[in-house]
Amino acid sequence: MRVPVFAGVTIALCGIAAFGAVIFQLQMAVDDLSKQLVHISSDLRALRSNDGGAATAAHSTAEATEQPASQASWLPAATRFAMPASAPSTVAAASADPTSFASSIEDRAEGQYWYQRNEKSQQIHPAFTRYTPVWPCIWGEELTGIATGEGSKWTCGIRRLAQPCTVYSFGSRGDIGFERGVQELGMKCDTHIYDPTVGEPPDVAKYGLVFHQVGLGTADGKEKLANGAGTLPVLTLKSAMKENGHTHIDVLKVDIDYMEHKVLTQLEKDGWPSVGMLLLEVHIDGQPQYDGKSLDDLFRRVEMANFRLFHSEANWEYGGTCCIEYSFIQKNWQPDQKSYSMVTAASFKDVKLGWYPMNKRLVEKYITR
Repeated sequence: MRVPVFAGVTIALCGIAAFGAVIFQLQMAVDDLSKQLVHISSDLRALRSNDGGAATAAHSTAEATEQPASQASWLPAATRFAMPASAPSTVAAASADPTSFASSIEDRAEGQYWYQRNEKSQQIHPAFTRYTPVWPCIWGEELTGIATGEGSKWTCGIRRLAQPCTVYSFGSRGDIGFERGVQELGMKCDTHIYDPTVGEPPDVAKYGLVFHQVGLGTADGKEKLANGAGTLPVLTLKSAMKENGHTHIDVLKVDIDYMEHKVLTQLEKDGWPSVGMLLLEVHIDGQPQYDGKSLDDLFRRVEMANFRLFHSEANWEYGGTCCIEYSFIQKNWQPDQKSYSMVTAASFKDVKLGWYPMNKRLVEKYITR
């Protein structure tokens, strides 16, 4: 039987398509294999480097040859062998017993997870939904503090910080849970707490902390605080660092009740000192001069200093529209780096804020009861 010309063409095209699909699948497989080989090659180079160091040390002690095997296998390949020479004992403990180490972090995260679930009964400020934490924390993200709740903060790679390390905390209201949590990790960081609205909390010295009854402001002297606490003594960030003899801050925590807007404007104008991680509580509801546009301006200032957002939590205890916790980290953060230029990276994008109307149907369907 003769096959019509058009049918023959159709069969030929189908054969070509099938052959093309096979070629495509083979190419995908080759690409996947190539990627795996790259990762294997990278790990082998790291292992050889690590084994070489262990072999050299074996002449003096037998324990040194066991150190490479104690590396935590669950750490990212890119960081598994990047442990700073001055890493704290908590990292060594994690390497020795990664399962119990992971469980301790997960247990605390579980408590915070269910604490934060209470936000579902609150109306979260619409502006907070515009900024999603999408930056990956490859160094280990965890809740740092002594308990769940507002006092603890989400950090990235804090256990891997090279010593000496510095932590500045502005605004405590007498709660030093976060600062204690850092010290109880065995970090031995030079930790300074600033708050002009309260006296020195108990046990500050016991935990190796230093308290200053001074706030964070836009100029040295006295300044009217935005939360109505009065006109109280303040320092600029650079002045506080100069007084303490620091040129770099590893972790900067700021919770200063609306003053963050003025302070960040001042830092943009006068220049940032070197800061590796920024834990910032932002307030916009409750004072008419602050709104969604204020939040957008704040984000632009922070991101121009090369901070990237890796975690956020709405502060539901104050109604969900008042304030929100943001955790930022330098985009090229390294645990042993003690100097960042803070000059805006060429990759920064000034994404303009667009306005949109509230969708009444969605509000009625998903928010109202």
